[in-house]
Amino acid sequence: MPCHFSQIVALRVNIAGLRVIRSYHNSKKESHRNVCLIPESAHGTNFASALLAGMVIVKIKCLANGRIDMKDLENSCQKHTKNLSCIMLTYPSTYGLFDKEILAITSMVHYDGGQCYIDGANTNAMVGYTAPGCIGGDVCPINLHKTFSIPHGGGGPGMGPIVVRQRLASFLPDSVFIQNVGGSQPFGSCLSSSIRISVYSSSFLFITVDAWFTGSQDMHGVCDFKCQLFKEAS
Repeated sequence: MPCHFSQIVALRVNIAGLRVIRSYHNSKKESHRNVCLIPESAHGTNFASALLAGMVIVKIKCLANGRIDMKDLENSCQKHTKNLSCIMLTYPSTYGLFDKEILAITSMVHYDGGQCYIDGANTNAMVGYTAPGCIGGDVCPINLHKTFSIPHGGGGPGMGPIVVRQRLASFLPDSVFIQNVGGSQPFGSCLSSSIRISVYSSSFLFITVDAWFTGSQDMHGVCDFKCQLFKEAS
Protein backbone atom coordinates (compact mmCIF):
# COMPACT_ATOMS: atom_id res chain seq x y z
CA MET A 1 0.00 0.00 0.00
CA PRO A 2 1.31 3.52 -0.83
CA CYS A 3 2.66 5.26 2.27
CA HIS A 4 3.35 8.89 3.10
CA PHE A 5 5.30 10.54 5.92
CA SER A 6 4.93 14.19 6.88
CA GLN A 7 2.48 14.89 9.66
CA ILE A 8 3.90 15.73 13.07
CA VAL A 9 1.12 14.93 15.53
CA ALA A 10 -1.59 12.29 15.60
CA LEU A 11 -4.46 14.72 15.05
CA ARG A 12 -2.86 16.03 11.86
CA VAL A 13 -2.35 12.48 10.64
CA ASN A 14 -6.03 11.76 11.15
CA ILE A 15 -7.12 14.93 9.39
CA ALA A 16 -4.75 14.24 6.49
CA GLY A 17 -6.24 10.77 6.05
CA LEU A 18 -9.76 12.16 6.02
CA ARG A 19 -8.80 14.84 3.53
CA VAL A 20 -7.42 12.15 1.24
CA ILE A 21 -10.88 10.59 1.28
CA ARG A 22 -12.60 13.93 0.70
CA SER A 23 -10.29 14.69 -2.23
CA TYR A 24 -11.06 11.28 -3.69
CA HIS A 25 -14.80 11.94 -3.58
CA ASN A 26 -14.30 15.43 -5.01
CA SER A 27 -12.43 13.95 -7.97
CA LYS A 28 -15.53 11.86 -8.73
CA LYS A 29 -17.76 14.95 -8.62
CA GLU A 30 -19.18 13.76 -5.30
CA SER A 31 -18.18 16.62 -3.04
CA HIS A 32 -21.54 16.23 -1.29
CA ARG A 33 -20.23 13.07 0.40
CA ASN A 34 -19.36 14.51 3.79
CA VAL A 35 -20.91 12.12 6.33
CA CYS A 36 -18.46 10.29 8.57
CA LEU A 37 -19.71 7.33 10.59
CA ILE A 38 -17.93 6.84 13.92
CA PRO A 39 -18.73 4.02 16.37
CA GLU A 40 -18.93 4.77 20.08
CA SER A 41 -15.97 2.44 20.52
CA ALA A 42 -13.68 4.55 18.33
CA HIS A 43 -10.60 6.39 19.56
CA GLY A 44 -11.64 9.67 21.16
CA THR A 45 -9.70 11.84 18.71
CA ASN A 46 -11.72 10.51 15.77
CA PHE A 47 -14.65 12.78 16.50
CA ALA A 48 -12.43 15.87 16.72
CA SER A 49 -10.55 14.90 13.55
CA ALA A 50 -13.72 14.44 11.52
CA LEU A 51 -15.08 17.76 12.73
CA LEU A 52 -11.87 19.61 11.84
CA ALA A 53 -11.88 17.90 8.43
CA GLY A 54 -15.27 19.50 7.77
CA MET A 55 -17.33 16.33 8.00
CA VAL A 56 -20.78 15.67 9.42
CA ILE A 57 -20.46 13.12 12.22
CA VAL A 58 -22.96 10.30 12.72
CA LYS A 59 -22.32 8.21 15.83
CA ILE A 60 -22.88 4.45 15.56
CA LYS A 61 -24.12 2.61 18.62
CA CYS A 62 -22.42 -0.36 20.24
CA LEU A 63 -24.05 -3.38 21.84
CA ALA A 64 -23.80 -4.28 25.52
CA ASN A 65 -20.87 -6.58 24.68
CA GLY A 66 -18.96 -3.66 23.15
CA ARG A 67 -19.29 -4.71 19.53
CA ILE A 68 -20.69 -2.44 16.83
CA ASP A 69 -24.47 -2.53 16.49
CA MET A 70 -24.80 -3.86 12.94
CA LYS A 71 -28.47 -2.87 12.69
CA ASP A 72 -27.70 0.73 13.64
CA LEU A 73 -24.83 0.76 11.15
CA GLU A 74 -27.07 -0.58 8.39
CA ASN A 75 -29.75 2.01 9.14
CA SER A 76 -27.18 4.83 9.13
CA CYS A 77 -25.68 3.68 5.84
CA GLN A 78 -29.10 3.54 4.22
CA LYS A 79 -30.12 6.91 5.64
CA HIS A 80 -26.97 8.65 4.43
CA THR A 81 -26.28 6.62 1.28
CA LYS A 82 -26.01 9.65 -1.01
CA ASN A 83 -23.77 11.61 1.36
CA LEU A 84 -21.73 8.82 2.94
CA SER A 85 -18.04 9.64 2.85
CA CYS A 86 -16.44 7.14 5.21
CA ILE A 87 -16.40 5.28 8.47
CA MET A 88 -13.66 5.70 11.08
CA LEU A 89 -12.91 2.44 12.84
CA THR A 90 -10.45 1.80 15.65
CA TYR A 91 -9.31 -1.82 15.35
CA PRO A 92 -9.16 -3.37 17.81
CA SER A 93 -11.56 -0.93 19.45
CA THR A 94 -10.87 1.14 22.53
CA TYR A 95 -12.77 -1.58 24.38
CA GLY A 96 -10.00 -3.98 23.41
CA LEU A 97 -12.20 -5.98 21.02
CA PHE A 98 -11.48 -7.38 17.57
CA ASP A 99 -14.98 -7.08 16.12
CA LYS A 100 -15.90 -10.37 14.44
CA GLU A 101 -18.08 -8.50 11.96
CA ILE A 102 -15.24 -6.30 10.69
CA LEU A 103 -15.41 -7.54 7.08
CA ALA A 104 -19.19 -7.17 7.04
CA ILE A 105 -18.79 -3.64 8.42
CA THR A 106 -16.30 -2.49 5.81
CA SER A 107 -18.21 -4.22 3.00
CA MET A 108 -21.41 -2.45 4.02
CA VAL A 109 -19.74 0.95 3.88
CA HIS A 110 -18.08 0.18 0.55
CA TYR A 111 -21.42 -0.92 -0.89
CA ASP A 112 -22.87 2.51 -0.19
CA GLY A 113 -19.91 4.32 -1.75
CA GLY A 114 -17.97 5.10 1.41
CA GLN A 115 -14.32 4.55 2.25
CA CYS A 116 -13.03 2.81 5.37
CA TYR A 117 -10.59 4.63 7.62
CA ILE A 118 -8.83 2.36 10.10
CA ASP A 119 -7.39 4.26 13.06
CA GLY A 120 -3.96 2.81 13.79
CA ALA A 121 -3.99 3.69 17.49
CA ASN A 122 -4.00 0.02 18.46
CA THR A 123 -1.75 -1.35 15.72
CA ASN A 124 0.35 -3.07 18.38
CA ALA A 125 -2.44 -5.60 18.88
CA MET A 126 -2.66 -6.68 15.24
CA VAL A 127 0.99 -6.87 14.15
CA GLY A 128 1.77 -10.21 12.57
CA TYR A 129 -1.87 -11.33 12.68
CA THR A 130 -3.74 -9.03 10.34
CA ALA A 131 -3.40 -5.68 8.59
CA PRO A 132 -5.65 -2.74 7.64
CA GLY A 133 -5.85 -3.90 4.03
CA CYS A 134 -6.92 -7.40 5.07
CA ILE A 135 -9.97 -6.12 6.94
CA GLY A 136 -11.18 -3.77 4.20
CA GLY A 137 -9.35 -0.61 5.21
CA ASP A 138 -8.68 2.09 2.61
CA VAL A 139 -6.78 4.61 4.73
CA CYS A 140 -4.77 3.99 7.89
CA PRO A 141 -2.49 6.24 9.94
CA ILE A 142 -0.09 4.07 11.91
CA ASN A 143 0.75 5.00 15.48
CA LEU A 144 4.25 3.62 15.77
CA HIS A 145 4.90 4.85 19.30
CA LYS A 146 3.04 1.91 20.85
CA THR A 147 4.11 -0.73 18.37
CA PHE A 148 7.74 0.14 17.61
CA SER A 149 8.69 2.21 20.68
CA ILE A 150 8.91 5.48 18.75
CA PRO A 151 8.36 8.57 20.96
CA HIS A 152 4.75 9.77 20.88
CA GLY A 153 3.59 12.25 18.25
CA GLY A 154 1.85 10.76 15.22
CA GLY A 155 4.29 7.87 15.21
CA GLY A 156 7.31 9.80 16.43
CA PRO A 157 8.60 13.38 16.39
CA GLY A 158 8.03 14.56 12.87
CA MET A 159 6.79 11.26 11.49
CA GLY A 160 3.18 10.25 11.03
CA PRO A 161 2.84 7.53 8.37
CA ILE A 162 -0.37 7.24 6.37
CA VAL A 163 -0.98 4.18 4.20
CA VAL A 164 -3.71 4.10 1.55
CA ARG A 165 -5.09 1.94 -1.22
CA GLN A 166 -3.48 2.45 -4.61
CA ARG A 167 -6.54 4.27 -5.95
CA LEU A 168 -6.07 6.91 -3.25
CA ALA A 169 -2.32 7.39 -3.71
CA SER A 170 -2.61 10.47 -5.93
CA PHE A 171 -4.59 12.24 -3.20
CA LEU A 172 -1.90 11.93 -0.54
CA PRO A 173 -0.25 15.15 0.65
CA ASP A 174 2.61 16.46 -1.45
CA SER A 175 6.04 15.43 -0.21
CA VAL A 176 9.32 17.21 -0.76
CA PHE A 177 11.21 14.45 1.05
CA ILE A 178 9.93 11.31 -0.64
CA GLN A 179 9.74 11.97 -4.36
CA ASN A 180 7.84 8.90 -5.51
CA VAL A 181 5.12 8.82 -2.88
CA GLY A 182 2.50 9.46 -5.55
CA GLY A 183 0.87 12.39 -3.79
CA SER A 184 0.05 15.64 -5.56
CA GLN A 185 -2.25 17.50 -3.19
CA PRO A 186 -0.99 20.82 -1.74
CA PHE A 187 -1.73 20.05 1.89
CA GLY A 188 1.38 18.36 3.20
CA SER A 189 0.55 19.91 6.55
CA CYS A 190 -3.18 20.03 7.07
CA LEU A 191 -3.05 23.10 9.28
CA SER A 192 -0.47 25.16 7.42
CA SER A 193 0.23 24.92 3.70
CA SER A 194 3.59 26.60 4.24
CA ILE A 195 4.88 23.71 6.39
CA ARG A 196 4.80 20.66 4.19
CA ILE A 197 7.00 18.12 5.90
CA SER A 198 9.12 17.47 8.94
CA VAL A 199 10.85 14.15 9.33
CA TYR A 200 12.85 13.02 12.36
CA SER A 201 15.36 10.72 10.67
CA SER A 202 16.16 8.51 13.67
CA SER A 203 12.55 7.30 13.65
CA PHE A 204 13.38 5.29 10.55
CA LEU A 205 16.29 3.71 12.42
CA PHE A 206 13.98 2.31 15.09
CA ILE A 207 11.78 0.69 12.47
CA THR A 208 14.69 -0.63 10.41
CA VAL A 209 16.46 -2.18 13.40
CA ASP A 210 13.23 -3.71 14.67
CA ALA A 211 12.53 -5.20 11.25
CA TRP A 212 16.02 -6.68 11.05
CA PHE A 213 15.83 -8.31 14.46
CA THR A 214 12.27 -9.60 14.25
CA GLY A 215 10.57 -11.44 11.44
CA SER A 216 6.81 -11.91 11.27
CA GLN A 217 7.00 -14.89 13.62
CA ASP A 218 8.81 -12.89 16.30
CA MET A 219 6.35 -10.03 15.88
CA HIS A 220 3.64 -12.49 16.89
CA GLY A 221 5.53 -12.97 20.12
CA VAL A 222 5.82 -9.23 20.69
CA CYS A 223 2.05 -8.85 20.23
CA ASP A 224 1.29 -11.79 22.55
CA PHE A 225 3.62 -10.41 25.20
CA LYS A 226 1.93 -7.00 25.17
CA CYS A 227 -1.53 -8.56 25.36
CA GLN A 228 -0.41 -10.68 28.33
CA LEU A 229 0.89 -7.59 30.12
CA PHE A 230 -2.48 -5.88 29.68
CA LYS A 231 -4.29 -8.94 31.04
CA GLU A 232 -2.05 -9.07 34.11
CA ALA A 233 -2.44 -5.34 34.68
CA SER A 234 -6.23 -5.61 34.61
